[in-house]
Amino acid sequence: MKIESTIYHINQACDRNDFAAARSTINKHWNRVTESRNYLDLNENAKQLVKIISSENQKAGVEVLSLDEKRIIQKMNQYVRDMRFANAKMTYNKHEELFHLPEAQRWLTKDAHIICEALMKEKK
Repeated sequence: MKIESTIYHINQACDRNDFAAARSTINKHWNRVTESRNYLDLNENAKQLVKIISSENQKAGVEVLSLDEKRIIQKMNQYVRDMRFANAKMTYNKHEELFHLPEAQRWLTKDAHIICEALMKEKK
């Protein structure tokens, strides 16, 4: 979805007081919505909602993973479960910094966590 369409949907949801839908869309496209040029296109309610979500994320002390990051972690779990270690290794190498995040560690299965640790030691 283009960012202009995303901003339009967020603004419309805020105008309808459908903050759950707006929050979901904002979280889904967090990086793009919070860019300064895109943030300026949000209406006042949407800007306030972004500020609230941002403060909640900071209070949590842990960075919240985006949907794309969660999908990558789920793929890693799936590769390990299916014993497709070549794919798991490629995924790890491509997104190595993601697998070092504490929040990502909570999403990994025990088996995937062990594989990631082994791949990390292999790199050293």
